Amino acid sequence: MTYRDKLKSPQWQKKRLEVFSRAEWKCQKCNNDELQLHVHHLAYRRVEPWEYQDNEFEALCERCHLKTHNFLRGEGKFDPKQSYSRKQIQKIVGGLETGFLPMVNGHVVCGCFRERLNPDAPDIILPGDKEEITETSEIFCRQRFPVPIFIAQKDGWKYVGDYRVESWSENKKEIALHESRANRKIPISRILFLEKVQAVKI
Repeated sequence: MTYRDKLKSPQWQKKRLEVFSRAEWKCQKCNNDELQLHVHHLAYRRVEPWEYQDNEFEALCERCHLKTHNFLRGEGKFDPKQSYSRKQIQKIVGGLETGFLPMVNGHVVCGCFRERLNPDAPDIILPGDKEEITETSEIFCRQRFPVPIFIAQKDGWKYVGDYRVESWSENKKEIALHESRANRKIPISRILFLEKVQAVKI
């Protein structure tokens, strides 16, 4: 079952209504009770969507939910013509200066990929099979909002746009093909297919 399928399940729909009911069907940021409500995850963990604790959710109107996630976007913060150091990226988005998917408060805040390990980046990403890598890549798959993506260049990291995971595969035959094509010595855990997301005006 994909994550999108899980969000259609009766268990998630029940949890979703509980979040809205606790918030008295109002946005918990602006108190609006007319705009469509969304459930916002305050963090992401490796559990089923309906297994989170009540205090890990908040009810937000569509506008506030977009604003909350838009601070993670790279457009307007990074120039595609300029190269950045990991320290410069970290100063803007937060997280550690290392790792391919830095996180802040349980959310992936950007992606930093090397083409020698991910020859089809940013469209296809091949995370390794170490536990900390599989955990962050799984969190990235669960996030439905885009983050800035960077590709390593000789003179630094180039911002290529805001992307989110559209789908992923754990098919062993497909993984083997990508491992062979990328000449990867470290096994990969899954294949992430990313989609570019254009800026949204708030």
